[in-house]
Amino acid sequence: MATILHKQGSVVAVSHDMMMVRYDGKGVLFKKELLTRGYKHDDIVQFNARKATTVDIEVGDKLSQMANYELAWVGTELKFIKQGRMLVAEGAVINIPDDKAQYMFVDWKYTKNPPTLAKIPGYTKPLTTNVFVTRATVRPDVEKLTEMFKPGQRVKFVAREQAPNERGVCWRAALATDEYHDIAIDVPNAHGRQTYRVIPKAGVCPPAPLQQRPLAPPNPQVPSTSAWNIAPTPTPVTVQRPLRKPVTPQPVKSAFQAQKPPPIDGFDYFDSSKEACAARFRNFANTYRKNNPNCIFSQPCFEGALKIKYLNQIHEELTVMREGEVDV
Repeated sequence: MATILHKQGSVVAVSHDMMMVRYDGKGVLFKKELLTRGYKHDDIVQFNARKATTVDIEVGDKLSQMANYELAWVGTELKFIKQGRMLVAEGAVINIPDDKAQYMFVDWKYTKNPPTLAKIPGYTKPLTTNVFVTRATVRPDVEKLTEMFKPGQRVKFVAREQAPNERGVCWRAALATDEYHDIAIDVPNAHGRQTYRVIPKAGVCPPAPLQQRPLAPPNPQVPSTSAWNIAPTPTPVTVQRPLRKPVTPQPVKSAFQAQKPPPIDGFDYFDSSKEACAARFRNFANTYRKNNPNCIFSQPCFEGALKIKYLNQIHEELTVMREGEVDV
């Protein structure tokens, strides 16, 4: 039976009686009898393992799904090396080697005390301190990394230390963003782990992408502006016109109907709780940004203006319902 000896991996999932470690892109299952101490997510361990059997795969199926790694090995020996670090840092894009722009590598160029290379006895592959960044960790969300980044551009990120992967990379980004945003640190969660989030940088707004519009075909009946002759402005002539009866202004018809809108995320339209108001605005903002991706109000730094637009819509809806005597 195939075995591997003295390898290092990072803990990616822990349950009450099992643990899974990532090694070379696969999962290594450790059963209860080897867990002689409490292990946490991101801990770096050294282990020996054997090839997993069908029974092993069935036993560790739920843990494998939770960690999102295919189970390939079962641990036979286990040794704790150290707890993986989490560092908030700044660097620059080295390259985006993926044709689909789904991952990239960044350095620690703007970090005051960047980490040094790890020394691993018996590890023969070349190691690097470059940070591996995937599209899923980038905020705000993008379809391709090239929509936000280019080589040499400044990047802010949270780097997670790991056992060297198949590329020899010892650091992987847990969160990344550009120079127009900041990374905020929240209070530790129930498991004692720090949580991070991206917020717009105060006083700075990313440039809005320009909407590409097709040029209208030239009209042969209209001369070009270069052929126009600019004549002097003629003297205005006063013309006496008969008086007309004053026109009574008609009320402007609203685009909304005099009926109560449906609930949003389970909250009634007239529910004034903080959670209900947040859910309604979130639904409005997501719909608006989806329908108007290139509008300046769809940019994260203009969320305040988008809230004003939302409040104006709510005011109009309530006015229509009040005039229609909708039962609340």
